[in-house]
Amino acid sequence: MQKTIEVVYEKGVFKPLERVDFGEGEKVVISIETEKKENREIEISLREYNDFLPRDFTFTLEKLRTDSRERFKRLGIIP
Repeated sequence: MQKTIEVVYEKGVFKPLERVDFGEGEKVVISIETEKKENREIEISLREYNDFLPRDFTFTLEKLRTDSRERFKRLGIIP
């Protein structure tokens, strides 16, 4: 089985940031890829704005289209 998880290294121990399904004392092979600081900062910034945008873009876009159509009709731009 191959799985990629994020871990943090603290006090000489790799600690997973999510639940893992391994038995106590089970041996695993770890490949280490350090995370670039810039990527981490971008990820944190994106999390801050996660709830800023509406979840349902389809509804939002349709509402904008409908409002625009009605406005153009009132102005006589479209029949």
